[in-house]
This record gives sequence, C-alpha cells and structure tokens, in this order.
Amino acid sequence: MYNALRMANVGLQKGDEISVFMLGKAVTYESVGADAFDVLSQVNQFTGEGDFYVWGVCLRAHGLVASSSCPVAWMDDLYELSMEADKVITF
Repeated sequence: MYNALRMANVGLQKGDEISVFMLGKAVTYESVGADAFDVLSQVNQFTGEGDFYVWGVCLRAHGLVASSSCPVAWMDDLYELSMEADKVITF
C-alpha cells in the first residue's frame, strides 16, 4: 500500500492525472503503517491533488465508515475509472 501511494504521488509530481481506488484490506489505510512506512502521510499528500476512493463494501466489512478523507465509491465507480484510464496498475 505504501509503495502504491508513493508511485501515485510521483505520477502527480510529473503532471499525470492519477486516481487511487482502495479495495480489501487497503481500506484500513488510516490504521496501518509504521514510522518508516507512513501510509497516512502518503494518502494526505495524494488527496491534495489526486482522486482518492475507498470501496464502500470493504469499508463495511471492516466495520469502518466514510470520512472527508475517505470518500466512498462503488463497483460502478471503479468500472468507470478503469474505462477512462490510459493505464491501470494494481498492487
């Protein structure tokens, strides 16, 4: 998760349009990481410029709710993002 967000931030720095869609355990991004791998810092850097989404079904499965830093999206949203993208990279 950390390296995926680092790569997304590099893409933004190079002027690319980047969207991140968190699925599965990645929806727990607010509570993971360590000093050396500060996931939340990477998310905060990204959300200032990129489009960031978290799958609602996975949020519910982990007992989490949406927040201002964690907009809920659904399978239709993931489909649209995938169809509009020049490239799709998964981690």
